[in-house]
Amino acid sequence: NPAVLWMQKLKIPQVVAIIILYILIWSGISFSLAGAIPIIVTETTNLIKILPSTLDKITLLGVNPADISSQLKILENIPGTFASTVLSVFSNLISVFAFFVITFYLLLERKNFEKYAINFFDQKNATKVVEILNLLEKRLGRWVSGQLFLMFIIGFLSYFGYQIMGLNYALPLGIIAGFLEMVPNIGPVVTSLLAGLVGLT
Repeated sequence: NPAVLWMQKLKIPQVVAIIILYILIWSGISFSLAGAIPIIVTETTNLIKILPSTLDKITLLGVNPADISSQLKILENIPGTFASTVLSVFSNLISVFAFFVITFYLLLERKNFEKYAINFFDQKNATKVVEILNLLEKRLGRWVSGQLFLMFIIGFLSYFGYQIMGLNYALPLGIIAGFLEMVPNIGPVVTSLLAGLVGLT
């Protein structure tokens, strides 16, 4: 909604602004996936293959590495299930389409929320409801924007740092670092351990 409002200030009609926003989002996702997926699949497959053999050579805190290795061998099936995962993603395309259609109409009707609130509440309470909605929209919007920015920065800097160090599988490790940044405290620790494990090879 903030992006649509900003484009409306540039004299772009609301419907056109929403469509432009959708095109930009889908283009960004499509180009990113098209460029990254082949590299991710190749490097992730290699990473999964070397993990069990790497653990066989490592003794950590008295834990039997063979036991850990046998547990991690289940990961070897991940590349084989990639195709089925892609198919399941496309099978949910209707749900994604419905989500964007609903969002489209919510954006169109955003300016009428106050009028709709008056239909359900009296004038005084309707004003409070609209104020709460505006506050929620602003707070949640800022949190999501900050979280996405943080994920991008952590992912990019991790990838850049791994490349400088000459670490193998820098791209999937960087992407994992970006995504796990969503998990407070635990995410960065898991990312560091995984990168350290690869570095030990």
